[in-house]
Amino acid sequence: MIAITEAQKQALVDNLQLESTYSELIYVCHRVLISLVTERARKLRAQSALQAQGLRVRLEMRVNRIPQALRKTNMQDLLDKYSAKAEVLPRQNAPTAPVQKQATVSPVMNRGVKRAR
Repeated sequence: MIAITEAQKQALVDNLQLESTYSELIYVCHRVLISLVTERARKLRAQSALQAQGLRVRLEMRVNRIPQALRKTNMQDLLDKYSAKAEVLPRQNAPTAPVQKQATVSPVMNRGVKRAR
């Protein structure tokens, strides 16, 4: 049997206590880190849910601006209706003579001049 001195025994006990304390500290730090990450993930999920809800509301508002009768019409009927109108409109509104562009006067040149009402 190997003889161990009292000083060596005390050093071994001190090392075991130190390792035990270190292990407990690591465990506590690990638990704290896990709780921080879990809390951050919870906050990000909540923020994401709020943003998704806001997006849904905005999209619903945009859809509701379209009359319900028009929303229920199928795409082919809409295409037929509006392509027929697009063909008719240019012929009706065709200009007879080229339109001359009027010269614009800078607002700076009008300083001190009263506006006509």
